[in-house]
Amino acid sequence: MTTSRDQELSPAERRAISRSQFFFIHGDDLARIENFKEQVVATHLRAEEREENYNEYGALGSQTSLRSIVGDVIAELSTVSLLPGTKRVVALYNIQEFYEGRSQAKKRGSAGEKGALTPSEILARFIEKELQTLPAVLIVVAGEDYEKGRRVAKSDPVFALAQKMAAERVFSEAAPQFAFFDALFSRNAEEAIRLWRDWLERVGGSPRPYFALVSQLRLFIQAKMLTSQLYERRGVSRKEFETNMLPDDPDYNILKMRFEWQRQKLITWSKNFSLVELLSAYEKLETLAKFAVPLASDLSVPDRQLLSEVWILEFCGRDDGL
Repeated sequence: MTTSRDQELSPAERRAISRSQFFFIHGDDLARIENFKEQVVATHLRAEEREENYNEYGALGSQTSLRSIVGDVIAELSTVSLLPGTKRVVALYNIQEFYEGRSQAKKRGSAGEKGALTPSEILARFIEKELQTLPAVLIVVAGEDYEKGRRVAKSDPVFALAQKMAAERVFSEAAPQFAFFDALFSRNAEEAIRLWRDWLERVGGSPRPYFALVSQLRLFIQAKMLTSQLYERRGVSRKEFETNMLPDDPDYNILKMRFEWQRQKLITWSKNFSLVELLSAYEKLETLAKFAVPLASDLSVPDRQLLSEVWILEFCGRDDGL
């Protein structure tokens, strides 16, 4: 993760920020996002000016509806500071409408009036037409979680305007989990071990990587079943397999995965493994999964990191007899 020292702004960057009135900051590196937001605020307001001229709506870790605050936000930005030459600065955190699946682009007005503007359209119009005439700055902060499919909605009017105005700033971590599964399913043991250790270090003692390992292998086995069509050898049709033998939960069903590119990767890589290999590897995960969250009743607990690395090495190895 990049530290605040690594993120010090150059004089040119500070000048660019001082001339800008609109920022849409997003990504999954929340520390860098918050650091940049603070530098934007500091560029436009001195410390003694903040109490009267800086306001936040929402917070990281929660979501706020734009519909409930858009009027207050516009009023705040339109209010002239009592201190001559001082700007009003407003930060919006995690607005529901700015995320995929929550966008209000098709919902018109609070009562559905024909032709009424959505909250996002109202704010976008204000930013484009009026904000530039006011001594005010608007900062939009949208934390994302790529692993859970939580992303900003590119079709949202405010986000689209940010891209048009070159007001978008992205701060994303180099997520080792995605690269790890790429290496694992490509049988690149050395790279997989390195990325696995990096992932474990980033999450501390969290068992999430171990659970993700089980979840991804389940999807990988499903991909193998689909590419090999082994279900047909047992008299099961493709439709019956998809309908009755795959989980309903989209998080555990390869055909319901949110992103097509992820599904295609699994399907392509599954051709490099036999079903026997995958089922054997899944069975060997049982011990590792059991000790991912040790119980107080466990008399002894093996080194789960050592177990996992041995499993990775065996998984990436090729059994020519299969």
